Amino acid sequence: MAKFPPQVQAVHDAMLRFPGIVAVTTGLKDLAEFTPDTYSLPGEFGDLPHALLRRTNGGLENDALANTAGRDISTHHPSRPRLRC
Repeated sequence: MAKFPPQVQAVHDAMLRFPGIVAVTTGLKDLAEFTPDTYSLPGEFGDLPHALLRRTNGGLENDALANTAGRDISTHHPSRPRLRC
């Protein structure tokens, strides 16, 4: 299990309190390598902050995207019904 800074762990702990959330992950993606032509394909690069990258004409040195996502029981245990809120 990865060791996260206290602030990130606090977000994980808060998300895990939602009913049905069984896992939370956080990752970093280096944005410095992306130029305007690489993120023009929304299917492959849809998770990137397009407005920010367009404003700076691509990623800047030391730019990174932090992404946190929760997984619910329907994706963790496909045999269980999906929770509806």
